[in-house]
Amino acid sequence: MTNTDIILVGFGPTSSVLANLLAPLGWNIKIFEQNSKIYDLPRAVFFDDEVMRIFQKIGLSEDILKYTFKVRGMDLVNQDGLTLSSYEAPTQVGPLGWHAGYMFHQPTLEGQLREKLAQYTNVEIHLEHRVSTVSLVNDKACIGVDGPNGAESYSAKFLIGCCGARSITRSALNVDIRDYGADQQWIVIDIELNGEVDLPLNTVQYCDPNRPSTYIPTPDQTRRFELMLMADENADDILRPEKISELLAKWLNPDQYRIIRSAVYEFHALVVEQWRHDNLFLAGDAAHQMPPFLGQGMCSGIKDAANLAWKLDFVLREFASDELLNTYEAERKPYVEKVIESDLWLSKMIQTTDRELAIQRDQYLFKLPPSERKLEPPTIKLGGPAFDKESVCGLPTPQPITQGGIKHDELLGKNLTLIGEVLISEDLQKLIDSSLITLLNKPNEEMQEWLNEHHARAILIRPDRYIQAIVNYPNDLEKALSELSITY
Repeated sequence: MTNTDIILVGFGPTSSVLANLLAPLGWNIKIFEQNSKIYDLPRAVFFDDEVMRIFQKIGLSEDILKYTFKVRGMDLVNQDGLTLSSYEAPTQVGPLGWHAGYMFHQPTLEGQLREKLAQYTNVEIHLEHRVSTVSLVNDKACIGVDGPNGAESYSAKFLIGCCGARSITRSALNVDIRDYGADQQWIVIDIELNGEVDLPLNTVQYCDPNRPSTYIPTPDQTRRFELMLMADENADDILRPEKISELLAKWLNPDQYRIIRSAVYEFHALVVEQWRHDNLFLAGDAAHQMPPFLGQGMCSGIKDAANLAWKLDFVLREFASDELLNTYEAERKPYVEKVIESDLWLSKMIQTTDRELAIQRDQYLFKLPPSERKLEPPTIKLGGPAFDKESVCGLPTPQPITQGGIKHDELLGKNLTLIGEVLISEDLQKLIDSSLITLLNKPNEEMQEWLNEHHARAILIRPDRYIQAIVNYPNDLEKALSELSITY
């Protein structure tokens, strides 16, 4: 049995990001993927500023930026074409150092992530290797694999199942799943325009009880249409070419586009109850699935990866005890649950097929002043006992851009970073001397203003760029390190 540090099951965006975060830290990683190449058709089409910040940490943000465009906004309109509610994306860079969101082409993004991984000699990628068994033997995570050369077996200190909605890892763990009962079939149609066509610049949610549908502008000449299947329809019928032409006739004539792909998907809303079992973990769609209306499906998996990567590193380096790994589920699961709840609230507005309810919805919204009909992305902080509801702890650290054009994250340490001035005990000074904590005791003007605004002498920032604690006194830092199970 071949042994390694970390096994990743699956090779989609979650796994690729996790490997790119762990590989520079020196850990030996083996990735197993049953397919021979990247799925060459688009699926996810949006990611937000926090995800771009993670790409920044990997060292890919500028390359990825070349193949994206900034999100402009989203409108919800009723069957008469009247705007019920809207979101207008800020035109300026936001507090995380990037624009609010980006539209992208998933196969291109996955290719960039894989190309980056290819530079690391400590990463082995096994394509056309189907993981057939997942188990724990003593303190090792073990897998059985069916590959081109027959059956193989591998073991690792840790295994992360990033193996999608039909996860073999999740099946092996036999965990309970919380199902929100929001299953709904939609047809997704990706097209390429043959020329210039007058289509909306914003994403549009058509809250039409006769046929809820979505229009999404995507890069270059591609566009996406998503239309809900009605009660008397099935996948075979709606995928017929003449039916697709009929569905798109609201926007386009058949000679104005070519179809890239069409497929019927069943959207789900569910969360796995247990994300960790000893040294086995679930991430991405293996741990949660959600409707597409907030565009947080892929984003959530990538944020899982960023949360888990540094914790695996700290435990492997013995900076922290194994207890730190329990905070992965404690922090991410409540976060994802709130994302799903927000998504379900929006989906109820969009997917209403009861005409009377749609009329009541419209009447209620039209009575509101315009300012109250504006949509804003929900602000959600990490779960867990360390983060008080009223505090900024558990939220991403702001990332101002310096006068020299440098994004603030480039100044942070690779481990923990303490920004600001606060008394440090002799024991804690040892952590700074060992580079576990990088001390930035002279914040730049923007960060000092932020500290003053939040009545903080200093803040402790984690490698995933989240705020762990406000530090006004030495015991605040000691408490924060204890919450992270840091040993010193």
